[in-house]
Amino acid sequence: MKIERTCMNYIVMFTFIWSLWSSDAYGFGEAIKDYFSSKDKRSAVEAINHEPKLVVPERNDPPRIRPLIIPKPISTDVLAQSTSSDDDLLSAAKSSPVKGASTVSQSPVEHDFDFDDLDTKENVMLRRSLKALPDKNRPADIDAVMKNIALGQKVLSDILAGNLGGAISLNIPTVGAATVVETHADQIVATALSSNDATFWQQIQNDTMMKKSITSEGVPFTQATFISPEFNMYFRLTYVRQNIHDPELLKKYKQAYEKSIVQLQWHLFAKAILQDHAFTSGMITFKDPQSRVFSFMDGYAELMSPNYKSHDGIGVHSLWADHAYTRESSHWNGQRAFEGKNFGIDIKGADGKPISILPGNKSHLLFGMRTNGMAFVKWEEYGTTFNVKTGDFSALHHTLRYFDKRGLEDDPMQRREKMPETVLAKFKALYDKPLTSQQTKLIETDGISKMLQILHKDAPTKAAEFKNFLVVDMKYQANTLGVRKGGEIVLTLSPSTPSLTISPPTTPEISPVTSPTLSPKAASGIEINPDDL
Repeated sequence: MKIERTCMNYIVMFTFIWSLWSSDAYGFGEAIKDYFSSKDKRSAVEAINHEPKLVVPERNDPPRIRPLIIPKPISTDVLAQSTSSDDDLLSAAKSSPVKGASTVSQSPVEHDFDFDDLDTKENVMLRRSLKALPDKNRPADIDAVMKNIALGQKVLSDILAGNLGGAISLNIPTVGAATVVETHADQIVATALSSNDATFWQQIQNDTMMKKSITSEGVPFTQATFISPEFNMYFRLTYVRQNIHDPELLKKYKQAYEKSIVQLQWHLFAKAILQDHAFTSGMITFKDPQSRVFSFMDGYAELMSPNYKSHDGIGVHSLWADHAYTRESSHWNGQRAFEGKNFGIDIKGADGKPISILPGNKSHLLFGMRTNGMAFVKWEEYGTTFNVKTGDFSALHHTLRYFDKRGLEDDPMQRREKMPETVLAKFKALYDKPLTSQQTKLIETDGISKMLQILHKDAPTKAAEFKNFLVVDMKYQANTLGVRKGGEIVLTLSPSTPSLTISPPTTPEISPVTSPTLSPKAASGIEINPDDL
């Protein structure tokens, strides 16, 4: 029913778009022609050539990059596709990028990080996997990607340690000594994003400007509302917008936040390669303690589009939004938190056009939380914006791509949570009883994890055979089967470690959002061993 509703929404939208195109209202026809001829949406190559290179400030921070975890070697099928020799890749891993070298002639100095902290063997695996991607999905500058992966590890380390402000400040350019205004802005961001709920509420509870701003959106200004997953980051980012009065300074934080979001995505992709294998289109899901990773992405969306989660995905606000919004999606039906909503972030350049700098040369980040306490991310070519004013008609392209991908569930480079036909056929061959309507519904929602539960209950020996098929033939890790729906990547994130506390030095640790509807069991009902995730 949900899929039918989604398709109907897209059909209605398409009909409306077609009518506008036919009449050429607002110059719409020309804008669409530009999109189809790839004039408006820039590739990763063009983004690298025309956008400023990533420049991160020189800071006297202790090194915080930890080696990535490699539960199992990278797929030999992927490695076999590379034509580079090990010696070539080892040389590249050791020598590029040059430590401390500036990529552009600007006064800010690049952050000093050491690629030796990323194990050389991991560098080789990542470079070979990135180089083996199809032309459409291969990054134009692998050295720049490797830098983003390393910086993304710093971002993730700060996030998991509760220092969300530090994950942003990593990308704040510094030229000389900070001014009084800049120092004050750093303290505002630290207060908003690196303090726990009790401390932050104490800071804002008597703030009349905050109360006025929050209630103007129809949101109650109460502690109960603030600590809820729906509004926690809305309160925090409202505080940032209210107290950083310089528009250029606020813009600098928005840009730094976006860079950290992109770096985090590349780091997650690197983890997917090392823990599983590379892919061109796929869903990544992972256990997210205290919803910190989700909160970090949610915070950027709140900064760009205040109170965006309160709107429907097919509503005017979400379609018109040009950076972050609630959106329609068929992913994780029956498992989504926040009343079944999905969320999206568009990565755009200074000219407002989408830039393809996410993994797979994508420009849109789909993200959200599942009711079992796991977060998810997916990178897509287009978002769901339909904005006549800015000429962004991504929703049309997104609709067309939706139909292009149907039937590709068994493609090894497609790692979505959709059920592969081979898995479904194997289950039906092993389970010879007719499924009840309840079992059918649960399998549609929970997939493989529910299939295993049914077999364990009714045919234990066949459950062992099915599990062996999933691990040996489908190459799914055994410790992910209890939470697995289909072919998605299930990641293990490294535990948090102490991180740098930004100004003021006594900033307390964040405890931003409790996981929505946390449960000791997955949606499938199978007990989850926390050590497995």
